[in-house]
Amino acid sequence: MNGEGAETNRGRVRRILIQPLREAGMRLSRRKGEPPAGLADRERRFLDQLCDDLGYCTEPTLRAVLAWAKVSGEGQGRCYWPARVGFLQSAQRIQPLPLEELPELASWFGSRAGPEAQAAGRILGEFLFIQKYRRPPVSDDERRTVGLRGAELADEQMRLRDRADTGRADTSDRARLGWLDDVERRAVDLIEAGEAKRAERATA
Repeated sequence: MNGEGAETNRGRVRRILIQPLREAGMRLSRRKGEPPAGLADRERRFLDQLCDDLGYCTEPTLRAVLAWAKVSGEGQGRCYWPARVGFLQSAQRIQPLPLEELPELASWFGSRAGPEAQAAGRILGEFLFIQKYRRPPVSDDERRTVGLRGAELADEQMRLRDRADTGRADTSDRARLGWLDDVERRAVDLIEAGEAKRAERATA
């Protein structure tokens, strides 16, 4: 969120997720011999990292993670913070981390595989598969399934655009088309960035 006085991503995570859990008594488990100041500093760093990790999440996602965390505390009284990986997995199930924030996966679209997927009409299917599973499709069955899904999404996108262009689209149609167009734009941006890098290397 931008603008003077606007809430930051970290601030939103604190407000929706961290603060309610702290008010409910959630705290960090103390290590043997750890001084109070050391515990406080370790908890601060833990929560700061968590806020940064979950800063991409929407408010509904954060509220769902909050519901999970309230029943997932560690220790006999379930009053200690769950492990960081638990928070990340909970959020990931609801709202996958944007592919652009995972360079090792985004680079797949920047390679020659990206333009090939675009030319074959698989770009929507492959982008969503990689974002969900954190890897490209590898088996023949996966590639076939992703190809069919990509074709279905491309056909849906074309139909919705026709409805919008002819004034027959309702609010749901326009929202769905906007989402499909956004997925395509994000994939194309990665492809074009990869092509620009290859062209730069070729002329260096």
